[in-house]
Amino acid sequence: QKAEKFRHHINAVCASRPFFRGAVIRKEPPRRGLVEGEEARAWLLDKSIFGNRRFMCDSRTYFDSKEAYLKKVTGGWELCKGKRGFRYVVAKAEGARSEEDCQEALARTFKVLIPFAPVIIQLFDYYCCMQDNEKRNVLRFNIWVQFVVEDFKLLKTEDAGIVFRAANFEDEAGDVEMNELNDDNALIRVEFLEVLVRSAIYRYCKKGTDGLMVDDAVRALFEEIILPRSPSMVVRHRSMFKRRLYVQACANVFQYRRALLQTIYSHFKHTTNVRTALMDREGWERLCEVSGVMKSLHGGRGISPKQVRQAFAFSQMLRTNDAREISHGNRLYFIEFLEALARTADMLYPMDPTEEQDVYDRMKGDDFDRLNETCRTEEWANIQALQLHAETTTLGEKIDNLLNYMAENLEDYFHVENEACLEAKLNCLTVQKKGLTWEDEIKMGKLAADYVADKQTRLSGRR
Repeated sequence: QKAEKFRHHINAVCASRPFFRGAVIRKEPPRRGLVEGEEARAWLLDKSIFGNRRFMCDSRTYFDSKEAYLKKVTGGWELCKGKRGFRYVVAKAEGARSEEDCQEALARTFKVLIPFAPVIIQLFDYYCCMQDNEKRNVLRFNIWVQFVVEDFKLLKTEDAGIVFRAANFEDEAGDVEMNELNDDNALIRVEFLEVLVRSAIYRYCKKGTDGLMVDDAVRALFEEIILPRSPSMVVRHRSMFKRRLYVQACANVFQYRRALLQTIYSHFKHTTNVRTALMDREGWERLCEVSGVMKSLHGGRGISPKQVRQAFAFSQMLRTNDAREISHGNRLYFIEFLEALARTADMLYPMDPTEEQDVYDRMKGDDFDRLNETCRTEEWANIQALQLHAETTTLGEKIDNLLNYMAENLEDYFHVENEACLEAKLNCLTVQKKGLTWEDEIKMGKLAADYVADKQTRLSGRR
């Protein structure tokens, strides 16, 4: 506690007196030496910097479970079923003569959609990232046309417009909370699920004897069109990247710069004078611009703005409540911020396509529900060590290179000499624009989720 208090005072002096350069040297934390005959302790994911995720995400696991995806798609499907227009379209395509026949067709269609839930979620995120200056996670009409007409050749432009307007229509008998949060000129995630089913009906359920049933039409839509034509980022399960991330090498890189990263997070999440508890997309893009990650400031070395938004969107934890995702989504917790940095590093220093295919082919048959149990044991470090042999440059090395690159550019931008002065000046600037530093937010309870997760992690470590 005395060391932390001394460090806090040194940072305050550095921030208030630009001419003062305190001799603050970042050192490795002291480690207790091994007693003779004692074995070294194995690295555990629960006690690492990633240990908070298990307490913060809806699935309460490190990898998104099948149960979480099922809950997510079930909630969206129930909202779709609540719209009379959607039930009418399904009943007409099936030739249903009663409400029971319609409900049976909806049940069969839902069973077909369940295995494709990860692809549906990632496909929506992928095309939302193509929009500039869009604060909410919604899909505008021009991007919808690009997806369904230009990229996938699924419908004609006229039919795409009809499907878009039909799905975007708010049923008075539907969910009141969702109707209030829903944008009238854009598709939210629930409506995206509906337009995919409507598009399958338009494409495959023709009048006459040659038309398919709705469930067969949805299956054909995914197997014949969406899966073969989707980019690899959409088809791959997002937990595959987390498997590469949750290793000791990556945890050590983040842990070494944890104080600086927390300061950067607290500073750039305050894009205005309003105190926000989480980093929004505007703050993330601002950080990438200032630190030289985005191409617009540093020529061809950085990544594109679309890739910056993709790193932000694909790092968010799976939220099973659609209403809460709309009202509180599109923001990053600190643990999600670390994953966004890792994804950015992987984009900035890409693998060879053949090597990348080989790495992800090794994870195709993984059962992430089973890995959720294995990753909390000492065996996890050995499993990940075998996985790293497939990568020429490991993800941990890429993250280290990225953080060095960002720190150099931030030091030049804020006119400081080293990382200690950078940390002090960012804290000072955060306070000047009426924001809160990381330490102040912990004290005031603004970061309640992170604080509780840190506390639970410490308690589990003591046990």
